[in-house]
Amino acid sequence: MAGFNIIDKGRRFLIKIANIDFEKNDKEWIRIKDFQKLRNLIVHNNAQMKNREQDHNLIAKFEGINTYSTAKDFYITDISLVYKFLELIEKFIVNISDQIEDRKFKKFKVALELKKKDADNKLPF
Repeated sequence: MAGFNIIDKGRRFLIKIANIDFEKNDKEWIRIKDFQKLRNLIVHNNAQMKNREQDHNLIAKFEGINTYSTAKDFYITDISLVYKFLELIEKFIVNISDQIEDRKFKKFKVALELKKKDADNKLPF
């Protein structure tokens, strides 16, 4: 899984190993990637837009971010952006967890039915 960032590595792992269907989480995944791009602009570019149009389009997707009129700098104005990110991550994790639970429950249910069938056949009367 070399050559991918940590988020993409995690996604690939969940698809290959845990057999998670990311199509069910596509909307959340796209938004998570937007947050990742925003994070990278803040951390790696010191909250400055390099590619003015592309970066401006990204920032326009978020509420609570303002830009300085003459500079390429931007800043977060509202803590609600952080809360929205946390809600997004929570929804994403719950969706994945539900997929895993559904799979485990289905296997457990089949095993119970087989045990019950075997038990019914072994009764002495």
